[in-house]
Formats: sequence, C-alpha cells, structure tokens
Amino acid sequence: MSKMFLVLFLVLLLGPSTMAGNSYGQQIYTWVDEKGTVHFSDSPTSRDFDQQTKQTSKEGLTEKSVRYKSSFGFTVDIPEHWLVLTREELTENPDLFDFDKKSFGNIDKNLLKNIESQIKSGQVEFYFNQNTSDSSFTDNINVIKQIGKIPENNTQLREVCNSAPKELSSAFGREIKVYQCKLVDINNLKSLFLEYDGAIKGTRNIQYLIQKSPSVQIMITATCKNSVLDTIRKEFNRIVLSIKK
Repeated sequence: MSKMFLVLFLVLLLGPSTMAGNSYGQQIYTWVDEKGTVHFSDSPTSRDFDQQTKQTSKEGLTEKSVRYKSSFGFTVDIPEHWLVLTREELTENPDLFDFDKKSFGNIDKNLLKNIESQIKSGQVEFYFNQNTSDSSFTDNINVIKQIGKIPENNTQLREVCNSAPKELSSAFGREIKVYQCKLVDINNLKSLFLEYDGAIKGTRNIQYLIQKSPSVQIMITATCKNSVLDTIRKEFNRIVLSIKK
C-alpha cells in the first residue's frame, strides 16, 4: 500500500515560461451514478448530468494552454503559466534537487531515497506553477507511472481510506490528516482521488490514481502551499480532466 501514497515534492524556484498555445476555457461536468461513483467529463455525456454541477474556468474567462504529449502515453492541456520539466530534463539536471534540506528532516529516509532515485533516473514528470510559486515553496504537479490497481469495491475502498492516515503519518514523520478519499471516474477511466496534508508543513497534496490499464496506473499529484490551495485545486482538476489517451 505504501507505493500508492508515494508523494514527490521539492522546494526550488524556476524561471519564467515561454509556453503559449490554445484557449483553455474548459467546462467541467460532474454527476454521480447509482453506485455512488463521481464522474468527471468535459462534455455532458450522461443523462444523469446535473446542470448545477457545471463549472467554468475563471468565471467564464479563458486562459491559454499547450497540448503537451507526455512520455507516459497521454496528452494533457498545460496552462501557459505552468512550466513542464520532462523526464529527460530531470535526468540531465539532477543538481536541480536538494534532498538535504532541513524541511525533509522527519520524512522516512528510505522513502526520501526512493523519491530521489526516481527523480534522478527520469521516472517522473513535473509541472510547475509560476504564478503562485515563491521562495518558500514551488507549487507543482508530478506524474509517475506504476504497477497497481485501485480499489474495486466499497470494502476495498474503506480499507484504503482507513489505513491512509496512519501510513502517511508514518512515512512523513508527523500526523497527517486525509480530507478526501473516494472513487471517481475521469473521462471513463476509473480513478482513486485523495486529498491530504503534505509532507512539508503548510502544504497540501491532491492526488489522482488513474487506472490506465488493468495493471498500470498513472499517479498525478499536485503539491501546493495551503495559502493557494483553492487556486491550485481548480487548475489541477481542469488539467487532470484534459488527460486523453
């Protein structure tokens, strides 16, 4: 179970982005099916769609984005103020990351070593928000592909959700609160959604484990300062919704 909650994080400040692209004025549609699963889509494809659940980005305003092709086998819309750091760039620039920071002091050393190895070997992609990041923390999204299966029924879901606070607290070396843990549907892909305290105090993790195939997951996690949580949550959900095979 610990691999499910592997969280990637870092503290660094990156330069300005030069990305530009298409309009990002996407609408998000949600509905709940008879089993209680929450569905998200970019079009109202279900007869159960509730008009009141429709949301628009920035109160109807639009922003620009780039259609990015991930080496993990999907495409995704990245807003222009988010900077992409590819797997190849990570491998070529291992000095970008400082794993000796005091803020990592209480985190399980084996977990930290595992994270460092995955980043430096190019097993991770990062997207950085240049609008909200500051000298204290760089708000980021990380993506990793792993072997695993999300819960298949309510019994398995309860087991995962009930054990999550203890496992995360043990890994991060401090008490961690889990705010949300539920099954969702992302454009017809079954997914597990979690939101919980970040490893570094004053941060929050928002995470989707998307079942890409029967045994392969795409784990995409946003880590941000609590002060910009609402902004990052909205942008992150729109980014996740734009993922296509």
